Amino acid sequence: MSKDKYSKERNYISLTKDIFEEWENKYIDKSFVYDGIVDETEWDNQETKICFLLKEAYTEDKINYFKWSLSKWLNKDKNSVINTWNTVALWTYGILQTTETVIPEYPFIKDFGKEEKHNILKKISAVNVKKVDGVKKSDWYDLKNYAEKDKELLRKQIDKINPDVIICGKTFDFLRIIYGASYDEKKKCVDDNGEIKTIKLSGRIFLSTNHCPLV
Repeated sequence: MSKDKYSKERNYISLTKDIFEEWENKYIDKSFVYDGIVDETEWDNQETKICFLLKEAYTEDKINYFKWSLSKWLNKDKNSVINTWNTVALWTYGILQTTETVIPEYPFIKDFGKEEKHNILKKISAVNVKKVDGVKKSDWYDLKNYAEKDKELLRKQIDKINPDVIICGKTFDFLRIIYGASYDEKKKCVDDNGEIKTIKLSGRIFLSTNHCPLV
C-alpha cells in the first residue's frame, strides 16, 4: 500500500475520531457500531457522492458486536451484499448511471454477481441514526429518541462525510429533529399525495424512501 493511499484511507477516520470518541463515551456500556465512508479511495473518485441515512445496524454476531464497524464489513466482506445492502447497491448504481439523457432500465443490476454489487457498495457512505444496541425490528419512538439525543453528532458526522445526495431509508421523519431550524420546507418537493419526497438542507439533497426493502 502506498503512503498516499494509506493517507487517503485514514482521512475520514482521523476527521471523525473526536466525534466517535464523544459518541462512544455517551454509551460506554452499550454495543457501539461505527459507520460512514465505506472505501475512502472509491468515495473520492465519485462525482456524485451518495450517503444512505438508515435506522440502525443489526448483526447476529453478538460476540464481535461490542465495537463493530459497519463500514469495514461492507468494504471487506463480499457476503455483505444481502437484504438491505442488495437494494442499496441497486439504488447506488441507478443514481450513478443516471444522466440528463440516460436513465438505466430497472432493475439495473439483476444480472450482476456478488462481486459486482460489492464493488458498488464501496462507492457509498452509510450513517445510522442509532449507533448502539441495534435490533432486527426497529421501533420508531426508540429511533426518535436517539435522533434527539445525538442530533448534533449526526450533523457533524454528515458534514465530515460531505455527501451530495442522502437517501433516507425510512429516516426522513428525523430530519426535522437532526437539522432543527435549518429544516426549511420551502425547499421541498412533494408527490401527488402531498408527501415530501425530497428536500434540500445545508446544500444537500435528501431523498425519502420507504426504507430499503429486500429485493
